[in-house]
Amino acid sequence: MNYIMTRTQIQFPEPLYQRLKEIAEQQDWSLSEVMRKAAEHFVRRFPEEPNQRSLVFSDFGLWR
Repeated sequence: MNYIMTRTQIQFPEPLYQRLKEIAEQQDWSLSEVMRKAAEHFVRRFPEEPNQRSLVFSDFGLWR
């Protein structure tokens, strides 16, 4: 199954950006992958409203 990826631009304070880059390098991940994993973690902390359309993140291979 193919999913559309949306490109975005964000700004970080330099120390946070450097730490994210370090994590990416240590884990052999891209910076984009670090950011997706961080966003997934954040989203899990906020359950969806019952009336919202549910995304099946496991289809993305994300909820490992």
